[in-house]
Amino acid sequence: MIAIFDLDYTLLDTNMFKEKLAQAMEISEKDYNSTYTDFFYKKNNIRLPYHPSIHLNYLIKKNKVSLDRKEVIEKNILKVVENINKMLFIDAEKVLQEIKKRGYELILITWGNGEWQKLKIDNLKIKKYFNKIIRVDKSKEKCIDFLENSDDRKIIINDNLKESLKLKEKLKSSEIFLIKSKHSRNHKNLLEEHSLGDFLKLINN
Repeated sequence: MIAIFDLDYTLLDTNMFKEKLAQAMEISEKDYNSTYTDFFYKKNNIRLPYHPSIHLNYLIKKNKVSLDRKEVIEKNILKVVENINKMLFIDAEKVLQEIKKRGYELILITWGNGEWQKLKIDNLKIKKYFNKIIRVDKSKEKCIDFLENSDDRKIIINDNLKESLKLKEKLKSSEIFLIKSKHSRNHKNLLEEHSLGDFLKLINN
């Protein structure tokens, strides 16, 4: 069995992570979210890969943050990343430990700015469980050719329904375990939503 995990909103409580980043940037969550949307979401639902340095420069340009605070804020952002393990979902490591013991092959595929995602992953204690870690800044289904002809059963553990359905369409012998988030209802073909802890119940039944 191959388990294909997403990171943000699936293993990582990204809402909490963004709260900490907003604090590090010395702005409100409201300003963080509004400027995030303004800069990183473009027309036709095109989303740019996120990097806090790019966000910070935009905040300075918009006079939300003073330029003379930039160096301090950059250090504070690094501290947030260094504490990323405190923002993993409570069942994240339990799930990975359990399925690793059962002989699953674990793959992590995470979308975003390569440098930023690498920094996050490098600080994650759970990275040791994965056989393969893939960072992408394009559609995930374009990066899984190596799995396309595999007859092994595959389970996609992800909070993004649209993304999960594209992966499933490309991978034979695959199923989706959908994690509830703000992205888990972004397609008309609705699936049952779960918490990460529900996955432990599933494999223990």
